[in-house]
Amino acid sequence: MPFSDALTMARLTGMTREYGKKKLDIRRAIAFSLTDLRKSPAILVGAFNNSWTMRLDTDLRFTFEWNDDTHTGRIRDRQYPSNWSWSHDPGLPYASVARDYAVVSRFQNPLTEKMLVVVAGMGRDGTIAAGEFVTEPRYLDQLASRAPRNWEHKNLQVLLATDIVNGTTGPPRILATYFW
Repeated sequence: MPFSDALTMARLTGMTREYGKKKLDIRRAIAFSLTDLRKSPAILVGAFNNSWTMRLDTDLRFTFEWNDDTHTGRIRDRQYPSNWSWSHDPGLPYASVARDYAVVSRFQNPLTEKMLVVVAGMGRDGTIAAGEFVTEPRYLDQLASRAPRNWEHKNLQVLLATDIVNGTTGPPRILATYFW
């Protein structure tokens, strides 16, 4: 498991223990079946390294898309599919990467018939920033200030960016939101 996913899972576990009463079932994505995901709400961490993320968020506005020919990934915006602003080339030397992107989604999934939360970045820094975003009240306050009335009861997606300085993930910044 990548360190970024482990760090994000630790943050999420701490938050759910503080606010939740239910026991968490933490497993690698390959250890979950559709039957498992239909039993209870789930939090999915990671994008390209999590097959469930790649499968269950395909109908959303912001989705992760991998190009096998160029070995690059991007976040695709269904409203503006020609926009390639949020892309990632894992073949680049890490020291040359100055920005990463992430998507946080909360939605009722039609296949599982349960609530899913996806916390995922294009690369490791995006996943770390997404984990920070969902567990820090100040970032959720920023989201609330942009959200429509009763947003707490709506499906949502938040597109995030983070700057990377000398290998350190900066704070998450909201680039776009979508509620339905």
